[in-house]
Amino acid sequence: MSSKDTNDVLSKLVDNFLSKVGDENPLDLVNYLLNNGKKEGSFNLDLARNFLHILEKHSKKDMNSAWKLALKLAQFPFEKIPDESKDNYDFIIFLGTWSLGLIAGLNPAYLELATPIIQSLANDPKTKKAIKQAKKGINRAIANTKEEKEKVLLKTKEIIDKLSFQEKIEDKTNKFISRFKKKEKKK
Repeated sequence: MSSKDTNDVLSKLVDNFLSKVGDENPLDLVNYLLNNGKKEGSFNLDLARNFLHILEKHSKKDMNSAWKLALKLAQFPFEKIPDESKDNYDFIIFLGTWSLGLIAGLNPAYLELATPIIQSLANDPKTKKAIKQAKKGINRAIANTKEEKEKVLLKTKEIIDKLSFQEKIEDKTNKFISRFKKKEKKK
């Protein structure tokens, strides 16, 4: 499938979800992302970048709907993923995290809303790995991106780094405490 075809399919799926009202999960979109989200075991960064670009365009028209979609992806329930696609769940979280970061970067009013969500994803054993991959992926994407998209990715990276920084502090504190306890026992 060509890049244009991929974009057309993605745009249509995003449009379909955003045109509906209610609390339904974006199942068609999620299935498409699950089926195309990984290439030979690695995240499909072209697909991720294209999705972000489409979401950015939508957010200029209706930031609130774009935010709802980002939220749905970032909080998509693991149980709703078909068994044969469970290995690709981290791609959905990865993309949801990028999307939350993107919207918080475009509109600081959403930063406060994104903060607890990204922090809880960064601390949840099921999604922690996806947050780390979101950071690595965003660095790779920035390195291979044209200038106009790069600004958006840099802002997204800044937000994700800032929000998951909390996790690093907690990790370091816990390591320090456990080392200290070991030393105390030796005495």
